Amino acid sequence: MAILSTAEKALPAGLRAKILPLGDKIALIVSARDEVARAQRMALVAFAVRIVSAGIAFISQIILARLMGEFEYGLFAFVWVLVILFGNLSCLGFHTTVIRFLPGYRLEDAHDKIMGLTSTARVFAMLSASTLALCGFIFLYFFGERIAAYYLIPVSLALFTLP
Repeated sequence: MAILSTAEKALPAGLRAKILPLGDKIALIVSARDEVARAQRMALVAFAVRIVSAGIAFISQIILARLMGEFEYGLFAFVWVLVILFGNLSCLGFHTTVIRFLPGYRLEDAHDKIMGLTSTARVFAMLSASTLALCGFIFLYFFGERIAAYYLIPVSLALFTLP
């Protein structure tokens, strides 16, 4: 809480009045010991991890853009977008299914359902990603001569990373 008290001293009065209630809420979440506070702490940590990883991704994109030329960075960005799109689509929504149903199964203490859900999600995600990658490789094999040569290796590497 030393960070919050130091920030209170350094901030202007108008901004301090707006941030002080937020600081009190965070202090309550961090110090409380009940189940609601525990869930809020977990959500706060997950949100903080997402913020930090977004910052790292932003900084790494700037560094990569500076190190590579325009053409290389454009190719990298194109392939990276393909990996993100196909990676998210190839899970067939099982990642959200786990997030939705796992807490309920945990409350029911249904260990068999938890094991079934997690193993099914893993197997289906791996099979669908592998099938998508195989279809991509087959497409590259048959239509590779119609695609510019500088796309073939990066797209092949992107397909290889899917499963």
